Amino acid sequence: MPARTMQDCPSELQLAIFALLPLGDLLSLSLVSKSLHTFVEPLLVADIHLEWKKQPEHNLPPVAALLRTLFERPYLGQHCLHLRLTGMGFKTQPRGTDEEPPALPVSVLSLPAAAEHIRLIEAPGAVTWLEELQAGAVDALVALLVSLLPNLVSLELGPNFTLESARLGKFLRHAITRVGNRSSWLPKFPSLKHVVFAGRTNEFRHCNFNNAADVLPFFYLPSLQTMSVSIDNPVTWAWPHSDNATPLLPSSLTSLELFRLRETRLQHLLAPLKSLKKLHWHWFYQEYLDSHASTYVVALDVMAHALCQVLGTLVELTIEADTEANELYGGYEDPDVKTRGSLRGFAQLSQLKLLRIPWAFLVGFSPEEAPGKMTHLGASLPSGLEVLILTGELLSVENFDWHDGVIVGAIDLLLTEEEASLRLPPTLKRIILPLPLYVGTLLPELQTRLDELSAQSGIKLELENIGEDGSMDK
Repeated sequence: MPARTMQDCPSELQLAIFALLPLGDLLSLSLVSKSLHTFVEPLLVADIHLEWKKQPEHNLPPVAALLRTLFERPYLGQHCLHLRLTGMGFKTQPRGTDEEPPALPVSVLSLPAAAEHIRLIEAPGAVTWLEELQAGAVDALVALLVSLLPNLVSLELGPNFTLESARLGKFLRHAITRVGNRSSWLPKFPSLKHVVFAGRTNEFRHCNFNNAADVLPFFYLPSLQTMSVSIDNPVTWAWPHSDNATPLLPSSLTSLELFRLRETRLQHLLAPLKSLKKLHWHWFYQEYLDSHASTYVVALDVMAHALCQVLGTLVELTIEADTEANELYGGYEDPDVKTRGSLRGFAQLSQLKLLRIPWAFLVGFSPEEAPGKMTHLGASLPSGLEVLILTGELLSVENFDWHDGVIVGAIDLLLTEEEASLRLPPTLKRIILPLPLYVGTLLPELQTRLDELSAQSGIKLELENIGEDGSMDK
Protein backbone atom coordinates (compact mmCIF):
# COMPACT_ATOMS: atom_id res chain seq x y z
CA MET A 1 0.00 0.00 0.00
CA PRO A 2 1.55 3.35 -1.00
CA ALA A 3 2.44 5.80 1.75
CA ARG A 4 -0.16 8.51 2.33
CA THR A 5 1.80 10.70 4.72
CA MET A 6 5.43 11.33 5.50
CA GLN A 7 5.15 9.21 8.62
CA ASP A 8 3.97 6.26 6.53
CA CYS A 9 7.33 6.22 4.72
CA PRO A 10 10.15 3.97 5.94
CA SER A 11 12.25 5.45 8.73
CA GLU A 12 15.37 5.46 6.56
CA LEU A 13 13.60 7.54 3.88
CA GLN A 14 12.25 9.98 6.45
CA LEU A 15 15.71 10.47 7.93
CA ALA A 16 17.24 11.04 4.48
CA ILE A 17 14.63 13.73 3.75
CA PHE A 18 14.79 15.42 7.17
CA ALA A 19 18.58 15.55 7.03
CA LEU A 20 18.29 17.94 4.07
CA LEU A 21 16.18 20.47 5.98
CA PRO A 22 17.67 23.62 7.53
CA LEU A 23 17.76 23.88 11.31
CA GLY A 24 14.77 26.24 11.48
CA ASP A 25 12.55 23.82 9.59
CA LEU A 26 13.70 20.93 11.78
CA LEU A 27 12.80 22.92 14.89
CA SER A 28 9.34 23.59 13.48
CA LEU A 29 8.91 19.96 12.51
CA SER A 30 9.86 18.80 16.00
CA LEU A 31 6.86 20.73 17.38
CA VAL A 32 4.29 19.05 15.15
CA SER A 33 3.80 15.94 17.28
CA LYS A 34 5.46 13.87 19.97
CA SER A 35 6.34 11.12 17.50
CA LEU A 36 7.98 13.57 15.09
CA HIS A 37 9.76 15.29 17.96
CA THR A 38 11.29 11.98 19.03
CA PHE A 39 12.25 11.24 15.45
CA VAL A 40 13.71 14.69 14.62
CA GLU A 41 15.40 15.55 17.92
CA PRO A 42 18.62 13.60 17.19
CA LEU A 43 18.99 15.57 13.94
CA LEU A 44 18.87 18.82 15.89
CA VAL A 45 22.09 17.92 17.70
CA ALA A 46 23.90 16.19 14.82
CA ASP A 47 25.80 19.37 13.89
CA ILE A 48 26.34 21.82 16.76
CA HIS A 49 28.02 25.18 16.25
CA LEU A 50 28.23 27.38 19.34
CA GLU A 51 29.80 30.84 19.12
CA TRP A 52 30.83 32.41 22.41
CA LYS A 53 31.71 36.06 22.72
CA LYS A 54 31.64 38.34 25.71
CA GLN A 55 28.08 39.59 25.54
CA PRO A 56 26.67 40.56 28.93
CA GLU A 57 23.10 40.22 27.67
CA HIS A 58 23.69 36.48 27.25
CA ASN A 59 23.39 35.27 30.84
CA LEU A 60 23.73 31.64 29.86
CA PRO A 61 26.72 30.84 27.61
CA PRO A 62 25.77 28.21 25.03
CA VAL A 63 28.27 25.64 26.30
CA ALA A 64 26.67 25.60 29.74
CA ALA A 65 23.20 25.41 28.17
CA LEU A 66 24.24 22.46 25.98
CA LEU A 67 25.70 20.60 28.95
CA ARG A 68 22.46 21.06 30.86
CA THR A 69 20.53 19.57 27.93
CA LEU A 70 22.87 16.59 27.62
CA PHE A 71 22.56 15.73 31.31
CA GLU A 72 18.79 16.01 31.10
CA ARG A 73 18.65 13.81 27.97
CA PRO A 74 21.99 11.94 27.85
CA TYR A 75 20.98 9.84 24.83
CA LEU A 76 21.32 12.96 22.66
CA GLY A 77 25.11 12.88 23.06
CA GLN A 78 25.20 9.71 20.98
CA HIS A 79 23.78 11.60 18.00
CA CYS A 80 26.19 14.57 17.93
CA LEU A 81 28.58 14.10 15.00
CA HIS A 82 30.01 17.60 14.53
CA LEU A 83 30.90 20.08 17.28
CA ARG A 84 32.28 23.56 16.66
CA LEU A 85 33.04 25.91 19.54
CA THR A 86 34.13 29.24 18.10
CA GLY A 87 34.14 32.94 18.88
CA MET A 88 36.46 35.87 19.29
CA GLY A 89 36.08 39.18 21.02
CA PHE A 90 37.44 38.94 24.56
CA LYS A 91 39.56 41.97 25.33
CA THR A 92 42.99 42.16 26.90
CA GLN A 93 43.29 44.37 29.96
CA PRO A 94 46.23 46.75 30.47
CA ARG A 95 49.51 45.47 31.92
CA GLY A 96 49.07 42.05 30.40
CA THR A 97 46.15 40.92 32.60
CA ASP A 98 43.66 38.98 30.55
CA GLU A 99 39.96 38.53 30.95
CA GLU A 100 39.85 35.93 28.18
CA PRO A 101 38.11 33.72 28.68
CA PRO A 102 36.09 34.77 31.74
CA ALA A 103 34.70 32.13 34.06
CA LEU A 104 31.43 30.66 32.89
CA PRO A 105 28.39 30.74 35.15
CA VAL A 106 27.55 27.11 35.86
CA SER A 107 24.60 27.52 38.22
CA VAL A 108 22.41 25.69 35.70
CA LEU A 109 24.80 22.73 35.49
CA SER A 110 23.94 19.75 37.65
CA LEU A 111 27.19 19.15 39.50
CA PRO A 112 25.94 15.85 40.97
CA ALA A 113 25.24 14.60 37.45
CA ALA A 114 28.68 15.79 36.30
CA ALA A 115 30.31 14.09 39.29
CA GLU A 116 28.54 10.82 38.50
CA HIS A 117 29.63 10.98 34.84
CA ILE A 118 33.25 11.67 35.81
CA ARG A 119 33.09 8.71 38.22
CA LEU A 120 31.69 6.42 35.51
CA ILE A 121 34.49 7.21 33.05
CA GLU A 122 37.03 6.69 35.85
CA ALA A 123 38.73 9.97 35.05
CA PRO A 124 41.93 10.78 36.96
CA GLY A 125 41.83 13.84 39.17
CA ALA A 126 38.04 13.72 39.52
CA VAL A 127 37.94 15.96 42.60
CA THR A 128 40.05 18.64 40.94
CA TRP A 129 37.93 18.43 37.79
CA LEU A 130 34.78 19.09 39.82
CA GLU A 131 36.41 22.03 41.58
CA GLU A 132 37.32 23.49 38.19
CA LEU A 133 33.72 23.05 37.04
CA GLN A 134 32.45 24.84 40.13
CA ALA A 135 34.83 27.71 39.35
CA GLY A 136 33.49 27.95 35.80
CA ALA A 137 36.79 27.01 34.15
CA VAL A 138 36.27 26.85 30.39
CA ASP A 139 38.79 24.04 29.97
CA ALA A 140 36.91 21.86 32.48
CA LEU A 141 33.61 22.50 30.72
CA VAL A 142 35.05 21.69 27.28
CA ALA A 143 36.55 18.44 28.56
CA LEU A 144 33.21 17.48 30.13
CA LEU A 145 31.32 18.27 26.92
CA VAL A 146 33.68 16.28 24.71
CA SER A 147 33.49 13.32 27.09
CA LEU A 148 29.72 13.21 26.52
CA LEU A 149 29.97 12.96 22.71
CA PRO A 150 31.47 9.55 21.88
CA ASN A 151 30.50 9.46 18.21
CA LEU A 152 32.05 12.73 17.06
CA VAL A 153 33.25 12.87 13.46
CA SER A 154 34.63 16.41 13.62
CA LEU A 155 35.67 18.71 16.46
CA GLU A 156 36.66 22.37 16.22
CA LEU A 157 37.86 24.39 19.19
CA GLY A 158 38.39 28.09 18.53
CA PRO A 159 40.71 30.49 20.39
CA ASN A 160 38.25 31.25 23.20
CA PHE A 161 38.29 27.57 24.13
CA THR A 162 42.01 26.80 23.94
CA LEU A 163 43.61 29.34 26.28
CA GLU A 164 44.00 26.55 28.82
CA SER A 165 43.77 22.88 27.89
CA ALA A 166 45.29 20.87 30.74
CA ARG A 167 41.99 19.29 31.79
CA LEU A 168 41.05 18.39 28.23
CA GLY A 169 44.53 16.96 27.72
CA LYS A 170 44.31 14.79 30.83
CA PHE A 171 40.95 13.43 29.76
CA LEU A 172 42.16 12.73 26.21
CA ARG A 173 45.25 10.89 27.45
CA HIS A 174 42.99 8.84 29.68
CA ALA A 175 40.47 8.11 26.90
CA ILE A 176 42.80 7.55 23.94
CA THR A 177 45.75 5.72 25.45
CA ARG A 178 44.12 3.57 28.13
CA VAL A 179 43.91 -0.12 27.23
CA GLY A 180 42.82 -3.27 28.98
CA ASN A 181 40.18 -2.98 31.71
CA ARG A 182 38.46 0.30 30.88
CA SER A 183 35.06 1.64 31.75
CA SER A 184 32.35 1.04 29.15
CA TRP A 185 31.40 4.69 29.64
CA LEU A 186 34.84 5.93 28.58
CA PRO A 187 34.65 7.03 24.90
CA LYS A 188 37.23 5.84 22.39
CA PHE A 189 36.22 8.31 19.64
CA PRO A 190 36.47 5.70 16.86
CA SER A 191 34.84 7.99 14.26
CA LEU A 192 36.67 11.27 14.96
CA LYS A 193 38.35 12.18 11.65
CA HIS A 194 38.69 15.97 11.59
CA VAL A 195 40.10 18.12 14.41
CA VAL A 196 40.77 21.86 14.70
CA PHE A 197 42.58 23.10 17.81
CA ALA A 198 43.20 26.81 17.32
CA GLY A 199 46.02 28.83 18.79
CA ARG A 200 45.29 31.31 21.56
CA THR A 201 44.64 34.94 20.84
CA ASN A 202 47.58 37.08 21.99
CA GLU A 203 49.73 34.00 22.52
CA PHE A 204 52.70 36.08 23.66
CA ARG A 205 50.73 36.99 26.80
CA HIS A 206 50.45 33.35 27.84
CA CYS A 207 54.05 32.20 27.96
CA ASN A 208 53.52 30.15 31.11
CA PHE A 209 51.29 27.64 29.31
CA ASN A 210 52.45 24.78 27.16
CA ASN A 211 49.86 22.69 25.38
CA ALA A 212 51.99 19.99 23.72
CA ALA A 213 51.03 17.29 26.22
CA ASP A 214 47.37 18.29 25.85
CA VAL A 215 47.09 18.13 22.05
CA LEU A 216 49.39 15.21 21.21
CA PRO A 217 46.74 12.63 22.30
CA PHE A 218 44.65 13.71 19.30
CA PHE A 219 47.22 12.01 17.07
CA TYR A 220 46.27 8.67 18.64
CA LEU A 221 42.75 8.83 17.19
CA PRO A 222 42.34 5.67 15.10
CA SER A 223 40.42 7.37 12.25
CA LEU A 224 42.11 10.79 12.22
CA GLN A 225 42.45 12.18 8.68
CA THR A 226 42.79 15.97 8.84
CA MET A 227 43.99 18.21 11.64
CA SER A 228 44.72 21.89 12.19
CA VAL A 229 46.58 22.48 15.43
CA SER A 230 48.73 25.03 17.22
CA ILE A 231 51.43 23.33 19.31
CA ASP A 232 53.64 25.18 21.77
CA ASN A 233 57.30 24.23 21.63
CA PRO A 234 57.96 21.90 24.59
CA VAL A 235 61.32 21.84 26.35
CA THR A 236 61.43 18.07 25.87
CA TRP A 237 59.26 16.05 23.53
CA ALA A 238 57.22 13.18 24.96
CA TRP A 239 54.46 11.24 23.26
CA PRO A 240 51.86 10.00 25.75
CA HIS A 241 51.89 6.25 26.30
CA SER A 242 49.18 3.77 27.05
CA ASP A 243 48.97 1.69 30.21
CA ASN A 244 51.51 -0.79 28.87
CA ALA A 245 53.82 1.95 27.52
CA THR A 246 53.01 1.20 23.88
CA PRO A 247 54.31 4.08 21.70
CA LEU A 248 52.22 5.84 19.09
CA LEU A 249 51.63 3.62 16.08
CA PRO A 250 51.89 5.07 12.56
CA SER A 251 49.08 7.60 12.29
CA SER A 252 46.31 7.59 9.68
CA LEU A 253 46.56 11.38 9.36
CA THR A 254 46.77 12.56 5.73
CA SER A 255 46.49 16.36 6.01
CA LEU A 256 48.02 18.56 8.72
CA GLU A 257 47.96 22.33 9.25
CA LEU A 258 50.49 23.23 11.91
CA PHE A 259 50.99 26.48 13.81
CA ARG A 260 53.77 27.77 16.09
CA LEU A 261 55.90 24.60 16.31
CA ARG A 262 59.47 25.34 15.17
CA GLU A 263 61.79 23.20 13.06
CA THR A 264 63.75 22.06 16.13
CA ARG A 265 60.67 20.15 17.31
CA LEU A 266 59.19 19.23 13.93
CA GLN A 267 60.97 15.90 13.47
CA HIS A 268 59.43 14.49 16.66
CA LEU A 269 55.94 15.28 15.43
CA LEU A 270 56.33 14.04 11.86
CA ALA A 271 58.14 10.77 12.60
CA PRO A 272 55.01 8.65 13.17
CA LEU A 273 52.87 10.35 10.50
CA LYS A 274 53.53 7.74 7.84
CA SER A 275 50.37 8.52 5.84
CA LEU A 276 50.82 12.30 5.63
CA LYS A 277 50.24 13.68 2.12
CA LYS A 278 49.64 17.37 2.73
CA LEU A 279 51.42 19.65 5.22
CA HIS A 280 50.70 23.36 5.72
CA TRP A 281 53.20 24.67 8.24
CA HIS A 282 53.02 28.19 9.66
CA TRP A 283 56.61 28.97 10.71
CA PHE A 284 56.60 31.70 13.36
CA TYR A 285 59.08 33.68 15.42
CA GLN A 286 58.50 36.21 18.17
CA GLU A 287 61.17 37.32 20.60
CA TYR A 288 60.93 35.76 24.08
CA LEU A 289 58.24 33.29 23.00
CA ASP A 290 59.38 29.67 23.44
CA SER A 291 62.95 30.99 23.61
CA HIS A 292 64.26 27.54 24.58
CA ALA A 293 63.34 26.30 21.10
CA SER A 294 62.53 29.35 18.98
CA THR A 295 65.25 31.76 17.83
CA TYR A 296 65.73 34.26 15.02
CA VAL A 297 67.81 31.69 13.11
CA VAL A 298 65.96 29.50 10.61
CA ALA A 299 67.79 26.17 10.77
CA LEU A 300 67.26 24.99 7.18
CA ASP A 301 69.21 21.75 7.59
CA VAL A 302 67.11 20.84 10.62
CA MET A 303 63.96 21.74 8.70
CA ALA A 304 64.87 19.54 5.73
CA HIS A 305 65.82 16.62 7.97
CA ALA A 306 62.51 16.87 9.83
CA LEU A 307 60.47 16.93 6.64
CA CYS A 308 62.28 13.87 5.35
CA GLN A 309 60.42 11.90 8.02
CA VAL A 310 57.49 11.89 5.55
CA LEU A 311 59.51 11.69 2.32
CA GLY A 312 57.66 8.64 1.06
CA THR A 313 54.15 10.12 1.25
CA LEU A 314 54.24 13.93 1.21
CA VAL A 315 52.74 15.29 -2.02
CA GLU A 316 52.05 18.93 -1.13
CA LEU A 317 54.10 21.16 1.18
CA THR A 318 53.23 24.74 2.09
CA ILE A 319 55.50 26.73 4.39
CA GLU A 320 54.29 30.16 5.46
CA ALA A 321 56.52 32.37 7.57
CA ASP A 322 55.71 35.24 9.88
CA THR A 323 57.30 37.26 12.65
CA GLU A 324 55.73 39.62 15.14
CA ALA A 325 57.02 42.27 17.52
CA ASN A 326 56.65 41.46 21.21
CA GLU A 327 54.98 44.50 22.72
CA LEU A 328 55.38 43.19 26.26
CA TYR A 329 59.13 43.73 25.90
CA GLY A 330 58.93 47.05 24.10
CA GLY A 331 59.14 45.67 20.58
CA TYR A 332 57.39 47.62 17.83
CA GLU A 333 59.09 46.33 14.68
CA ASP A 334 59.36 42.82 13.32
CA PRO A 335 62.51 41.14 14.63
CA ASP A 336 65.38 40.29 12.30
CA VAL A 337 65.59 36.76 10.95
CA LYS A 338 68.42 34.95 9.21
CA THR A 339 68.87 31.50 7.70
CA ARG A 340 71.54 28.93 8.39
CA GLY A 341 72.35 25.80 6.39
CA SER A 342 70.55 24.71 3.23
CA LEU A 343 67.47 22.88 2.05
CA ARG A 344 69.34 20.26 0.03
CA GLY A 345 67.56 17.57 1.98
CA PHE A 346 64.34 18.57 0.20
CA ALA A 347 65.59 16.62 -2.80
CA GLN A 348 64.73 13.43 -0.91
CA LEU A 349 60.99 14.29 -0.89
CA SER A 350 60.47 11.94 -3.80
CA GLN A 351 56.66 12.18 -3.92
CA LEU A 352 56.41 15.98 -3.64
CA LYS A 353 54.50 17.66 -6.48
CA LEU A 354 53.84 21.14 -5.07
CA LEU A 355 56.12 23.26 -2.91
CA ARG A 356 55.11 26.68 -1.57
CA ILE A 357 57.91 28.36 0.38
CA PRO A 358 59.17 31.87 1.16
CA TRP A 359 61.72 33.16 -1.36
CA ALA A 360 63.92 34.13 1.60
CA PHE A 361 64.12 30.51 2.82
CA LEU A 362 65.05 29.08 -0.56
CA VAL A 363 67.26 31.86 -1.95
CA GLY A 364 68.22 33.98 1.06
CA PHE A 365 67.32 37.36 2.51
CA SER A 366 69.65 39.36 0.28
CA PRO A 367 71.25 39.10 -3.19
CA GLU A 368 74.61 38.60 -1.47
CA GLU A 369 73.40 35.18 -0.33
CA ALA A 370 71.89 34.29 -3.70
CA PRO A 371 74.91 33.09 -5.76
CA GLY A 372 75.59 30.16 -3.47
CA LYS A 373 71.91 29.41 -3.02
CA MET A 374 71.08 29.62 -6.74
CA THR A 375 74.09 27.51 -7.67
CA HIS A 376 72.66 24.57 -5.79
CA LEU A 377 68.95 25.30 -6.12
CA GLY A 378 68.37 22.49 -8.59
CA ALA A 379 69.95 20.05 -6.17
CA SER A 380 67.52 21.17 -3.44
CA LEU A 381 64.32 20.44 -5.36
CA PRO A 382 62.62 17.02 -5.54
CA SER A 383 63.00 15.32 -8.91
CA GLY A 384 59.24 14.99 -9.39
CA LEU A 385 58.28 18.56 -8.45
CA GLU A 386 55.66 20.11 -10.75
CA VAL A 387 54.78 23.47 -9.14
CA LEU A 388 57.12 25.78 -7.21
CA ILE A 389 55.51 28.77 -5.50
CA LEU A 390 57.92 31.35 -4.08
CA THR A 391 56.35 33.91 -1.77
CA GLY A 392 57.44 37.31 -0.50
CA GLU A 393 56.76 36.60 3.14
CA LEU A 394 59.18 38.19 5.62
CA LEU A 395 59.79 41.15 3.28
CA SER A 396 59.04 43.41 6.27
CA VAL A 397 62.13 42.04 8.05
CA GLU A 398 64.87 44.67 8.01
CA ASN A 399 67.49 42.49 6.32
CA PHE A 400 65.18 41.52 3.42
CA ASP A 401 67.01 43.25 0.55
CA TRP A 402 65.42 42.06 -2.69
CA HIS A 403 63.69 44.08 -5.39
CA ASP A 404 61.96 43.09 -8.61
CA GLY A 405 64.89 43.51 -10.98
CA VAL A 406 67.26 41.44 -8.87
CA ILE A 407 64.69 38.63 -8.54
CA VAL A 408 64.22 38.52 -12.31
CA GLY A 409 68.01 38.49 -12.72
CA ALA A 410 68.29 35.54 -10.34
CA ILE A 411 65.63 33.62 -12.27
CA ASP A 412 67.42 34.49 -15.51
CA LEU A 413 70.61 32.95 -14.11
CA LEU A 414 68.75 29.89 -12.92
CA LEU A 415 67.07 29.13 -16.25
CA THR A 416 69.97 29.92 -18.59
CA GLU A 417 72.95 28.43 -16.73
CA GLU A 418 74.13 25.15 -18.22
CA GLU A 419 75.80 23.66 -15.16
CA ALA A 420 74.21 20.41 -14.06
CA SER A 421 73.89 21.61 -10.47
CA LEU A 422 71.53 24.34 -11.65
CA ARG A 423 69.22 22.18 -13.69
CA LEU A 424 65.69 22.06 -12.41
CA PRO A 425 63.49 18.94 -12.11
CA PRO A 426 62.37 17.80 -15.59
CA THR A 427 58.78 17.60 -14.33
CA LEU A 428 58.65 21.27 -13.26
CA LYS A 429 55.83 23.04 -15.12
CA ARG A 430 55.25 26.28 -13.21
CA ILE A 431 57.18 28.71 -11.04
CA ILE A 432 55.15 31.40 -9.30
CA LEU A 433 57.28 34.39 -8.29
CA PRO A 434 56.70 36.98 -5.53
CA LEU A 435 56.43 39.85 -7.98
CA PRO A 436 55.94 42.71 -7.72
CA LEU A 437 57.30 42.78 -4.20
CA TYR A 438 55.65 46.04 -3.28
CA VAL A 439 52.59 47.95 -4.35
CA GLY A 440 52.62 48.63 -8.08
CA THR A 441 53.15 46.66 -11.28
CA LEU A 442 56.13 44.93 -12.77
CA LEU A 443 58.15 47.06 -15.20
CA PRO A 444 57.37 46.13 -18.84
CA GLU A 445 60.98 45.19 -19.62
CA LEU A 446 61.07 42.79 -16.66
CA GLN A 447 57.80 41.19 -17.72
CA THR A 448 59.11 40.84 -21.26
CA ARG A 449 62.22 39.06 -19.99
CA LEU A 450 60.14 36.67 -17.92
CA ASP A 451 57.98 35.88 -20.94
CA GLU A 452 61.14 35.12 -22.94
CA LEU A 453 62.47 32.85 -20.20
CA SER A 454 59.15 31.00 -20.06
CA ALA A 455 59.25 30.36 -23.80
CA GLN A 456 62.89 29.25 -23.76
CA SER A 457 62.70 26.96 -20.72
CA GLY A 458 59.24 25.51 -21.18
CA ILE A 459 58.48 26.42 -17.55
CA LYS A 460 55.57 28.82 -17.12
CA LEU A 461 56.65 31.80 -15.01
CA GLU A 462 53.73 33.45 -13.26
CA LEU A 463 53.39 36.40 -10.92
CA GLU A 464 51.41 36.74 -7.74
CA ASN A 465 50.65 40.13 -6.31
CA ILE A 466 52.31 40.40 -2.91
CA GLY A 467 50.99 42.91 -0.41
CA GLU A 468 53.11 45.04 1.88
CA ASP A 469 52.70 42.44 4.62
CA GLY A 470 54.02 39.70 2.36
CA SER A 471 50.69 37.98 1.95
CA MET A 472 49.88 36.43 -1.41
CA ASP A 473 46.63 37.16 -3.19
CA LYS A 474 44.91 33.93 -4.13
